[in-house]
Amino acid sequence: METTPKFVGTLLYNTAGGVLLQLRDNKPGIYYPGLWSIPGGGVEADETPAQAAVREIEEETGYKLPTEPEAIGSDEVILKDGRTAIRYFFKAPYDGIQPTQCFEGQKMEFVPIAEAGQLDLVPGCLAFINELSLA
Repeated sequence: METTPKFVGTLLYNTAGGVLLQLRDNKPGIYYPGLWSIPGGGVEADETPAQAAVREIEEETGYKLPTEPEAIGSDEVILKDGRTAIRYFFKAPYDGIQPTQCFEGQKMEFVPIAEAGQLDLVPGCLAFINELSLA
């Protein structure tokens, strides 16, 4: 039985109004090479999307979320092979203490939310970045 591929992205935001974004590797064979993206990845068979969000942000940045991430929405995308995948997006506040590193992609940096739309982003990401409410 074929299952629908599931992916997650975690919007880590800081008090300065920035969101951590990843410049994806620019190599053939990966989805959206050379574009800016929300850190994340695939949901494994034995985990929930929220668990995957926690795991993926740590794998890609070394950052351990001090609290559970908050779900902010989902969408569907068509993969290169024609299958439909679901992407789940979460947000979490950055604690300002732990460093973030770049273990995947070309670089990671906090980008002002207001400037994110000027980047060459993976399709669909800007809608979720714009939904961040930094109360």
